[in-house]
Amino acid sequence: EERERAMIEEKMAQLIPLCNEANEISAELMKDLTFEVKLMASLADRSTILDEEELRKKTQLAILVTNIHTNAVVKWTFEKFMNRIYMMRDVYNCWIETGSVVDLEEDPFFDPPEPQLMGVSFVYLNLLAYLVDIEENTPIVNEQ
Repeated sequence: EERERAMIEEKMAQLIPLCNEANEISAELMKDLTFEVKLMASLADRSTILDEEELRKKTQLAILVTNIHTNAVVKWTFEKFMNRIYMMRDVYNCWIETGSVVDLEEDPFFDPPEPQLMGVSFVYLNLLAYLVDIEENTPIVNEQ
């Protein structure tokens, strides 16, 4: 438990300055995106988690990329952000040297739309075995 907590803290200490750098590059290139580190519990596997200790093991770091104008938020994994920050630096250096920006296909700030988990809901189906209608409201819980 302490080891995993130390690993998360180490990653967070690494990510915070990189997010600040990404925010500065984004502002300089007028990309209108902000980056922030977020500690999140994985909801996709929550149905198999039996206790709180197991839930802590499922905790992960994510980078939330927010469009300033639309408030659309996309979640990037640690690995994806680490790859993109190097690309952002290259694009920024190219922009400083030549004054030109890259096209959309090579833009590290652009992410083509892809399916994204909005939240989960749990419905207990044991009543169906007795042919009883389920009239419960099931809240949808998001990862934030």
